[in-house]
Amino acid sequence: SLLKEDYNAKYSKEFYRQLKKIRVPKGKLGLHLEYTDEGLIIGDYSPDCKIKNLINIGDEVVRLNGVNLKDMSLDEAQLLFLNKQNCKRVIHIFRQY
Repeated sequence: SLLKEDYNAKYSKEFYRQLKKIRVPKGKLGLHLEYTDEGLIIGDYSPDCKIKNLINIGDEVVRLNGVNLKDMSLDEAQLLFLNKQNCKRVIHIFRQY
């Protein structure tokens, strides 16, 4: 169809998202990550999540302390978050707007 070949329709998600850098404290964050076609996203968070005022459900998590999460499995990404929980961290997310 014409819509499938429309450049703007095909790449609109790339145009309407913003990369955000979030500094996160030591310890468990309370994030529930999910792997989707879009990548690794924040699917939910616990009521005691330390950064709930900085994130949105649906944010795509792309880096943790400079490590690209794009090609990691959900288990690999969760293990990386677990291994880094005793130090200060920086995550980069893409947020749709």
